[in-house]
Amino acid sequence: MHNELLLKYWGPLAGLSEFPGERINGMLQKIKTNGHLYDMDNTMLRQMARLCHLLALLHDNESGNSLDKSFANILEPEDRTKPSVSKELTSADAAFFLSKVPKLRPNEYNLILRYLHSTGHPYRAYLDLPHPEYALILPPNAKRLVEFHNNGHTYSCNSSHIGNSAIQSYDKSTEACLTGAIDTILEIPLEGFLHKFILVHPHLDLNSSDASCTPYPQHP
Repeated sequence: MHNELLLKYWGPLAGLSEFPGERINGMLQKIKTNGHLYDMDNTMLRQMARLCHLLALLHDNESGNSLDKSFANILEPEDRTKPSVSKELTSADAAFFLSKVPKLRPNEYNLILRYLHSTGHPYRAYLDLPHPEYALILPPNAKRLVEFHNNGHTYSCNSSHIGNSAIQSYDKSTEACLTGAIDTILEIPLEGFLHKFILVHPHLDLNSSDASCTPYPQHP
């Protein structure tokens, strides 16, 4: 593990991901060296340069050759983690979805309701009877997800994958970047589409005694 040096030179690791570096290590491990350790560095550099040049050529595909495009997809498959376009749900679809998923805990329900209000969505609590006609009502049920994919990134609950549960967010009200761990991922049908809500346990600030010992505030 390199945590000691990473902490020393880069500070807290909450916003640091080693996955890109690990991916490159995996690519290097697949290169054949034939046991010639004395020129391994040259072999690695040459093979990586060849691969990058080939991928660049295939990605540019200035000739428009369909065979080149097919070859490029073999060498570097399309990202299957990209989210598909959400399908619009009918009222019957939403009702069926909600009938198959468990009920939200009271604290989860209240958090989501407060969030919707803060973003200008006038949803009402389902127990706030009677409801006026055409009112937006937050359902009491939700599907619990272990993980989901968005824009090439995987987001997981802390109980599923500690590394993928680390998350950084931006608070518009305070203009501050916050870090934490994803505790729960919920999916709820609202206004004809499925929406995901992420509940996060924020990282706690150091107490004043510990904060006085850290060198990181002087080294942003």
